[in-house]
Amino acid sequence: MSAQTARPGSGTDPDDLMVLLFAGMLIGPTVLVFAWTSLVGWLVDHQVLLAAARDPLVVVPASDGAGLDLPRLLLLGALLLSLLAALGSAVIRLIRRRTAEVAQ
Repeated sequence: MSAQTARPGSGTDPDDLMVLLFAGMLIGPTVLVFAWTSLVGWLVDHQVLLAAARDPLVVVPASDGAGLDLPRLLLLGALLLSLLAALGSAVIRLIRRRTAEVAQ
C-alpha cells in the first residue's frame, strides 16, 4: 500500500480523486459522441449554428452541413480569446503566489 499524501483535514482520498478524474475523461466524450446529433439539432433550433440551407462559412464536422457564419465566428473568437486571457491571468496569479511563498 502507498502512503497517503492527502492534506490533513481534507475529506477526499487522492486515489478516489484520480478515479473520478479518469471516469470523467472517459464518460464525458462518450456521452458527447452519442448525443452529438441531438446537440447539433438543439444548436440549430436556438440559432447558435446555421442550418445547411443558409450556406454557413465554416461547416461543423458531422453536423449535416450546419455551421457558422462570420458574426458567429467573430463571437466564437472573442469567447476563446477571453477564456485564454482568464486562463493566463489565473496562471500568472498562481506563479506570483508561489514565488511570494518561496520568498518568505
